[in-house]
Amino acid sequence: MRILQDWTARYTLDAATEFLCGKSVNSLSAGLAYPKSSGKPDSGVFENHASSKFVNAFSRALADAAMRVGRGPDWPLFEFFKDIIVPSREVIDDFVFPLMERALKNAEKSSKLGDDDEPQTLLDYLVTQTQGM
Repeated sequence: MRILQDWTARYTLDAATEFLCGKSVNSLSAGLAYPKSSGKPDSGVFENHASSKFVNAFSRALADAAMRVGRGPDWPLFEFFKDIIVPSREVIDDFVFPLMERALKNAEKSSKLGDDDEPQTLLDYLVTQTQGM
């Protein structure tokens, strides 16, 4: 089941980055993890691939957020000393910020050149719509 979830998460990540940013992060190129029952270790390429870190952090953040929902409005009491989502959020931000910075630079370059062409990706469009707000 883990392999199917991992493959689905990676395919979704590749498709989303292609649609949003115009370029896939090619997370499927990292390969897939072996099931624990196989006794084979995962390759270093798989474990160290940037998308593996992102997918794991995103999955952790979703699980932690679901736990918060389950605890209701009192969830902050369970995290009084430490926000459990911060470590996952830092990994997600490290992955997403370069994509956003590139979109902002492209928008700035287009505005300097007076290029009024239609934005090429959804992220480009969102950047043009939110500039100057």
